Amino acid sequence: MWNALVCRLCLFGALLFGSIAVYAAVSPNIWYSIGPNNDVTINMDFFLSSTCPHCHKADLFLQQVEKQEPWLQIHRYVVNTDKAALQYFYERLRSQQQSSFAVPAFFFCDSYWAGFVDGASSGETLLRALRYCRTQIMQQGTLSDAVVNTLQSGSVANQLQISPKIERQPIEFISSTAMLNAFSSCSLFGVIALFACVCLLSKHTKHAVIAGLIFILAWVGAHFVMQHYNAIVWSNYLFYLRLLGVLACIGLLAMRTYVAIVFVPFLALAVYFNQQLCLFGNAAAVRFEQWLVQQSFSNQTHIAYQIMYQAIYALPLIIFLLLFMVLGKYQRFKRYSDVCIMASYCMLTLLALMLVIAPAWLASAPISLALLVVALLYGWYMSRSRDSV
Repeated sequence: MWNALVCRLCLFGALLFGSIAVYAAVSPNIWYSIGPNNDVTINMDFFLSSTCPHCHKADLFLQQVEKQEPWLQIHRYVVNTDKAALQYFYERLRSQQQSSFAVPAFFFCDSYWAGFVDGASSGETLLRALRYCRTQIMQQGTLSDAVVNTLQSGSVANQLQISPKIERQPIEFISSTAMLNAFSSCSLFGVIALFACVCLLSKHTKHAVIAGLIFILAWVGAHFVMQHYNAIVWSNYLFYLRLLGVLACIGLLAMRTYVAIVFVPFLALAVYFNQQLCLFGNAAAVRFEQWLVQQSFSNQTHIAYQIMYQAIYALPLIIFLLLFMVLGKYQRFKRYSDVCIMASYCMLTLLALMLVIAPAWLASAPISLALLVVALLYGWYMSRSRDSV
């Protein structure tokens, strides 16, 4: 009986292994193929409706692109006349964890793009993404997670609906996208990390303010780099950034003096790049970059708008630091300095643990709020315990 059971298990294993081997042999990569001389072909699934005017615009644009770019293979599916196409559309949406059946829709390089306005805006953005994907596959020999993440960020940004009237007004557009970026639910850990750095040195207001300014400069610098180079810059170095963040937390907790300021920019970089795992958090920045590329501004105007965007993006952090400076002058606020310091110990400890155990949590708004509440309660409890002794 035992021998029979072993034989059945071996037979099942052989069949399973054979099925996997056959599947791997007959199922080439659906997103791309690599031919002789490293000639990469990109496959795109294009879903449209015969009654959709935007779909017709997109189709005409892609027909022109096909003539100019022979490496692009487009498979068209008309979902309102073909039930099989509609079913395949549903499967594609499920694979990208999407639920909207809006058309036109484009699937390529493991990313989902939806909507089309015209060739000059939506079309050029789509074409840049396709060329970017092909170039990266040619250079790396594969479709890496970093490239997929970059494309998914771009697709989210592409779906970010902003009124065309606002887009024609640079000041309004820059203000809207920067504020949306700054106050997104994915950016709360930035405020928490700044809070921890400033509160840790709250006994000496001057040191706390210097630490806050250094944090903000490092944060905005990281945002500028991320905006221009997106995932390609940071994704390959996330392990080192996390290690740097953990060491910065340990350094801040160990020093607790003005010397600890040295660790502040490293904490800002580690937290910023790890929280960008949240796609929506970076969507507004990518949308701004797409808009800027499409405009024909002079270099001086380009630089001025970049500075304006970064300044507005840093506004929540600047406001927090200003409030700290103003409130720090009042004696009543100084009574809570122990609560502030103890809360910062808790925040830095939890941040270090997250960077080691679950860095993806840095992109979660509920977890960031929970951490803030826990840290404040801990600070209040420890302060009361000290007072009662």
